Amino acid sequence: MGQEKALPWKNWEVVKLIGKGTYGDVYEIRKENTQYAARAALKVIHVSLDEQKRRELESERISLASYLQETQANITSEINIMESLKSASHIVAIEDSEIQEEPDGWTLFIRMELLKSLVQLRSERNLTMKEILKLGLDLCDGLQACRKKGVIHRDIKPANIFISEFGEYKLGDFGISKQLEHTMSGSTRAGTESYMAPEVFYGKVYDATVDLYSLGIVLYQLANKGKLPFVPPDREVVSYSDVTKAKQRRLKGEILPDPAMGGHVLGDILRKACAVNPRDRYQSPQEMYEELEKLLQSYDQNQKDQETAKVSEKERAEEDIHFFSGLEDDLEKTEAEKTESVKPERVIVQPVEPENKTPKTPKKSSKMPAIIGILCIAGIAIAAFGYMRMGNLQKIESKENQEVSATAIPTISAAPTEAPIETPTEAPVPTVEISPTEAALEENTEETDWFNDFDNRDSEETDWFDDWNYDENGNKVN
Repeated sequence: MGQEKALPWKNWEVVKLIGKGTYGDVYEIRKENTQYAARAALKVIHVSLDEQKRRELESERISLASYLQETQANITSEINIMESLKSASHIVAIEDSEIQEEPDGWTLFIRMELLKSLVQLRSERNLTMKEILKLGLDLCDGLQACRKKGVIHRDIKPANIFISEFGEYKLGDFGISKQLEHTMSGSTRAGTESYMAPEVFYGKVYDATVDLYSLGIVLYQLANKGKLPFVPPDREVVSYSDVTKAKQRRLKGEILPDPAMGGHVLGDILRKACAVNPRDRYQSPQEMYEELEKLLQSYDQNQKDQETAKVSEKERAEEDIHFFSGLEDDLEKTEAEKTESVKPERVIVQPVEPENKTPKTPKKSSKMPAIIGILCIAGIAIAAFGYMRMGNLQKIESKENQEVSATAIPTISAAPTEAPIETPTEAPVPTVEISPTEAALEENTEETDWFNDFDNRDSEETDWFDDWNYDENGNKVN
């Protein structure tokens, strides 16, 4: 802003330029005092007549001065309407305004709350589906406040939509741009045709539903990845001819396709808001508000269900992890117990104390001591059996010798000294009577009797390996 145009309010100063428009510039301004620093947005518009407008007025013999006075009165009226709406939650609040006369016209100063425009927000990031629906609800609420005041905005577009630091969307520039456009450049519609209702474009009679039509086009563009209806969706950069053809199809009343986001439900809402026939549109902002609110509630519920499903899936996954981790611990514990029970010697083989350096030899099998004991008992039993058999044989042999000796004595007694006796050849020697065959038979008989006695003892005893000590006569010592 030039140095020659001082601000009309004391203690206010310009901080920086934040935007430039067709009819003026927007600045951030600040007011300093001892308690706080207030900030606001300042719109400065220099109103003057271009050459074409001057010629039109002169040809119609209209006074330039009177025309400017009437225009000034109309703009002042629009500003007063905006000031009457500043208590509405979703209308940009005008704090103050001033008009300064200039030689070739006048300068308009409008001070309003400092907000971020939707154009700036979209340059930073894309809006989510929930934010798009929130914008629609907020602007329907603002248009409902306008309806109560009998105000038609007529120029709803992204450049006239703002967002506060608390996420509230607001509608600004009520009728001022339209009035300035008509005043300064005749019948030009620069920058508004992309969102304009068909009856406005063709110069027909219109009503408040044109604002709902323009809002529907704004929502469609936001939900369609920044592209207006009928613009080729598969092109990153579109040409001017693409935009022109898309606008012609829309103004002719072609039915809008579903946007990229929101599907058929949001598409139905926007198709009704943008119906070519005003009677087929929502007849009040409240009707459109209710439809958008239902969709937002459904969207929120769907989001909650998805989050719940994700949480449940995560909890199930954690339960599975805990289950299998516990199962692994149990298996490891079982394996450790098995290893400890099968090979307890390992703890002894690897001594903890350094002085115990001699490892014990692990047992090969728990059955080996029993086998060795049985073999030892069997060996001792066999040895004892052999020893007793030898003793019995010696006893039988001694008895046989005694019997042979007793039988042979009478037969070999000496004859009388005076008459030698000749041994008859045909007479058998008395020893023949106890023949070896009889002796052997007797021996075998006695041996058989001993074995029978031994077997009888074996049958009487439950375990002959426990009582195996006998004396040389075959009697148990124990």
